[in-house]
Amino acid sequence: VINQMIDNLKEYIDKEYLLVIQQQKAEYKALQSQINPHFLYNTLNGFVALNRMGEKEALEKGIVELSRLFRYAYSSREIVPVREEMEFLEDYLKLEKLKYDGRLDYIIWLDKGCGEKEIPKLLLQPIVENSIRHGMGNTNAPILIRILAESSEVKGIGRVLILTVRDNGVGFDSRSVEKKKEGEHVGVDSVRARVELYCKDAVFQCVSRPGKGTKTTIVFPDRE
Repeated sequence: VINQMIDNLKEYIDKEYLLVIQQQKAEYKALQSQINPHFLYNTLNGFVALNRMGEKEALEKGIVELSRLFRYAYSSREIVPVREEMEFLEDYLKLEKLKYDGRLDYIIWLDKGCGEKEIPKLLLQPIVENSIRHGMGNTNAPILIRILAESSEVKGIGRVLILTVRDNGVGFDSRSVEKKKEGEHVGVDSVRARVELYCKDAVFQCVSRPGKGTKTTIVFPDRE
């Protein structure tokens, strides 16, 4: 009888565990689907603007870049090497530079040994997009975006992967984010949720000050 009870309990636990995993996967895919159409829609709007300005050469170049973005964004993979995510971000920022001309510049740095570490696909793109849209604000001032991936040893934790997106834009009061209108920070909220679903021990932090820019940091424990 006791053995039967143990078997029944084990079966129940297994079913509940699978249900939780399936629910997490569904939530994860739902969050990712919020991101893909959003950035592609904005990119296409940029093409419309280029066409209206008569920038045919820039438009043709942008369409080539976009074809690469499509292949990456809509591939069946959910987890990708950091190296591929950085290559995607470079293609994305090339498109944005076409739109903003001399107002946008960027630096992408991939630390040695980080390239093959795996992260959720399109994890950083919404953060970079926010740096452009909200970092520029209503000004004509140029903006510099720095995207870094580095490996570091943290006392008591071990080796971690640190992903950083920093801009020197207009910034905002971090403490007032919760008071913003619902939906205004959907991109960042989705990234935070995806980070937590992907790794419960990960750290997500966004710090900003008016006039001082914004810095977003994601820390993943080294799964190896």
